[in-house]
Amino acid sequence: MIAGEADGKALADGALKDGKLVIKGDPYRVMLAGNSVITGKQKLDPTKAPKAIDIMDATGPNKGKVCPGIYEIQGDVLRVVFAQPGQPRPTQFATVANSGQWMHVWQRVK
Repeated sequence: MIAGEADGKALADGALKDGKLVIKGDPYRVMLAGNSVITGKQKLDPTKAPKAIDIMDATGPNKGKVCPGIYEIQGDVLRVVFAQPGQPRPTQFATVANSGQWMHVWQRVK
């Protein structure tokens, strides 16, 4: 993870350190600072503008709930923004204070 924000505030460098995302088809695995691991499945809809993504965590605080989001891929960089379960899908690649939204920016490792 090379950047991120939540509720309109940039994530601290410590939160970015050692962040990794592994995607193999629909399943994903996110490893965050402090050895926190979240697994789940994603569903993409590239026909929407912006492109839509829904994730359902199999572990963690949102286990079994759908978080609606948006995504874009530019070269080797993936940017995603998610809303809390039951909230409207984000419409921009930024978060707003007290929205419960979060954004992650991931750089592909070759």
